[in-house]
Amino acid sequence: MTQKAQWFLLLWLGILTNWVACITPNGTHVLMNQLLDGYDKRVRPYPPGGGPVVIRLNTFIHAMGSFNVHTMDYMVNLYFRMYWTDSRLAHNSTNETLQLYHTQTENIWLPDLFIPVEKDGRVHEITVPNKLLRLSPDGELVLSQRLTLVMSCQMYLYKFPMDNQTCRIQIESYGYSTADMLIEWREPEPIQVQKDVYKLPEFHLTGTIHGDCTAKYATGAFACIFGDLLLKRDLGFYIIQTYIPSILIVLLSWVTFWLDPESVASRVSLGVLTVLTMTTQASGLSSSLPKVSYVKAIDVWLSTCLIFVFASMLETAIVNLLYRRDMREHKEKERKLLRQSVRDQILEEELFETVVDESELNISEERKNRYSLNNDQMVRILSSRKSTDTDRLEAADIRSRALYVDRRCRIFFPSIFILFNTIYWPVFINLDYLADLDH
Repeated sequence: MTQKAQWFLLLWLGILTNWVACITPNGTHVLMNQLLDGYDKRVRPYPPGGGPVVIRLNTFIHAMGSFNVHTMDYMVNLYFRMYWTDSRLAHNSTNETLQLYHTQTENIWLPDLFIPVEKDGRVHEITVPNKLLRLSPDGELVLSQRLTLVMSCQMYLYKFPMDNQTCRIQIESYGYSTADMLIEWREPEPIQVQKDVYKLPEFHLTGTIHGDCTAKYATGAFACIFGDLLLKRDLGFYIIQTYIPSILIVLLSWVTFWLDPESVASRVSLGVLTVLTMTTQASGLSSSLPKVSYVKAIDVWLSTCLIFVFASMLETAIVNLLYRRDMREHKEKERKLLRQSVRDQILEEELFETVVDESELNISEERKNRYSLNNDQMVRILSSRKSTDTDRLEAADIRSRALYVDRRCRIFFPSIFILFNTIYWPVFINLDYLADLDH
C-alpha cells in the first residue's frame, strides 16, 4: 500500500470515528460542548441574511375546564411548542436530530415570550420536568413544554345562559421589538385540540381561530399572535335547574284562580309562597354571577316570572275586594227586602181585617165592589212579595264579579305567558345582533 493510500485510509477512519462518537450519548455531550464553546446566550440568533429571528408556535390543548363566570377565568392544560433557528448551533456531524436534555435550556438563548391573559401557571415536573428540546443539523431548535395555565376570559353575558364566548390565548414578545423578533403560527394546524375537549361539562368547543395581533406600545412595536377558542354554553343545566322550576312556580301561582273567593287565607298563602320562592331562586342565581351593569337573558326571564306570580297575588287582592263589595251590596239588598217584607206583612193583615169587617156588616153593593177592589189589591201585593222573595233567592245564587275576574284570568294569564315565551326564546337564541354583543 502506497503512502498516499495510507493517508487516505487514516483520514476516513478519523471521519468515521468522529461520526460514531457524535451519535453516541457521550458524543452528543462532546458536540454540545463544542457548539456552546464561545456561545453567548444573551445575544439573540441572527439569520444568515440578517433581520429579526422568527419564532413559530404550535399548541396542543390537552384539557380544559373550571370555567368560572364569576371570576371570568378558566383552566387549560396544553403542550406549548416553539420553533426557531439558531445558526450558531448548526452542525454537520450527523444528519439526525439531537435529543437534548432539558437542562440545556439554561445554556442557550430562549425566546422571551409571555401570555398576557395568564393569571397563574406552572410547568409540570412529575416525574421529571416536562420539557423537550431538540436540535436539528441546520440549527433549528424545538422546545416543547407541558403547561397548566389559569387564563382570564372576558365574558359578555347579554345572552346568558344562551351565550357564546370567545376566550383568547394571546402570546407576545416581552422585550424584543419587531425589529428583533417576529412570532408566527406554525402551519398547518397551529392549534390542535384533544377530541375530549370539544365536549366540556358547561361548554361546547365549536372551533378555533388564529391570527396576528402585533401592536404598538409606548416602548415600540412588539410581535403578537392570538388563538381564539370559540365556546357555546350548554343550556341543558339551566333548563333543569332554572327554567323548568320557574315555569312550575308560575303555574302554581295560577291555582288561586280556581279557589273560592271566600278562601282568602288559602289564596294569600299560595301567593306569598310563590313570590318568596321565585325571589329566592332569582337571588340564588344572581349570587353566582358577576355584578354587571347590563340586563342578562336570565334576568329577563326571572323578572317576568316574578311579575306573573306577583300579578297572581295582586289578582287575589282584587278578587277579595270585589267579593267583599258584592257581599255588602247583597246584604244591603237583603235588609231592604226584609224591611219591605215587614211592611207588606202589615198591609196584608190590615186588608184581611177590612175584608172580614165588611162581610160581617152586610155592606152594600158599592161596598162589595170596593171589597173586591181591596181583595184584588191584596192579591197583587202578595204576588209582589213572592216575586221579591224570588229575586232575593236568585240574587243569592248569582256569582259575584270576583268570579268573573277569576274566569277571565284563567285564560288571560296563560295566554300572555305563552306569548312571552314565543318572543323570549327566538330573541335570545337566534337574533344576530345579540350574538355580536357577545364579542
